[in-house]
Amino acid sequence: MKKFIYGIVTINVIVIVIFAATYRFGIVKSSAIVGETESSEKYLNIVVTSKPLYYIVKDITGDKHNVEYMFKTEQDILEYNYTEDSINNIEKKDLFFYNGANLEPWIDVFTAKLKKDKLSTINVSRGVKLNLLDNPRKYGDKEIKENPYYLLGIEEYKIALSNIKNSIEEKDPVNRQFYEKNYEKKLKEISIVEEEMKEAIGKLNTYSIIVSSDEFDYGLNSFNLTNVRLKRFDKNISDSILKDQKAIIILEKSDSSNEDIQSTIKNNNSQIIYLEKYNGDKDYLNVIKDNMKIIKDAKNIKDVKEHTLDINDLKK
Repeated sequence: MKKFIYGIVTINVIVIVIFAATYRFGIVKSSAIVGETESSEKYLNIVVTSKPLYYIVKDITGDKHNVEYMFKTEQDILEYNYTEDSINNIEKKDLFFYNGANLEPWIDVFTAKLKKDKLSTINVSRGVKLNLLDNPRKYGDKEIKENPYYLLGIEEYKIALSNIKNSIEEKDPVNRQFYEKNYEKKLKEISIVEEEMKEAIGKLNTYSIIVSSDEFDYGLNSFNLTNVRLKRFDKNISDSILKDQKAIIILEKSDSSNEDIQSTIKNNNSQIIYLEKYNGDKDYLNVIKDNMKIIKDAKNIKDVKEHTLDINDLKK
């Protein structure tokens, strides 16, 4: 009998030792630990208003979360009329990013209707010093004063990127190191673009820079590039003002079919370059890169006799 009891005790001791050893070296895992690890890993559902903003968010999240965008074109954003269904759909998400600065002029009313039990809404322009438009725009009864194209500016882009990164980290702190790594990688890319942009912009310092509107203010101001705002563009200006002027005229791509502009190219010692302010197929950094390439590729204009550009003539 004693041998039998001794045998049982011996077997139990061996089992306990084996279990302890396998647990110690990770062969057996506690279900509580597994459950804790699984619960700490979050899969976020994120929605953004525009596709260019989608690209920036993806730079931070990689493929770790689901990211969707609402609109591709700027026109789609302006023409949007939200419904109860769209409100309900957004409320089911974890994060909602929007450009701000009135690129989405309906956003204040829209976000006010959202239940935020689960959802966090983030204005990506938070902390950006916004420029005002020379000519405020109308959206229904609302007057839009802010220039919404701040992501064309290098420092403004960095602020927006930081806002996005911080908001994602708040929702998913476990993967903070992953997001920080992606953030630093993007900052290095921005730094390279910034240096290349300084070189490209330096080419313009010997010319009078004339712009047709204020869409490109953030980008030009990033490099302290002095420019003259062209309030209107017609043949009188091209004949009387630009005749003896060594000038580069910066216009938005949509102006390329303007006949008066084409006449200026033929009749004056100036060059016109067409830049983009928004492209639904690119993130803003790639828009900046492409604009920079256009500036780099601008042909050198031969020297002309000195002529002082009268800014008052442009404002008539």
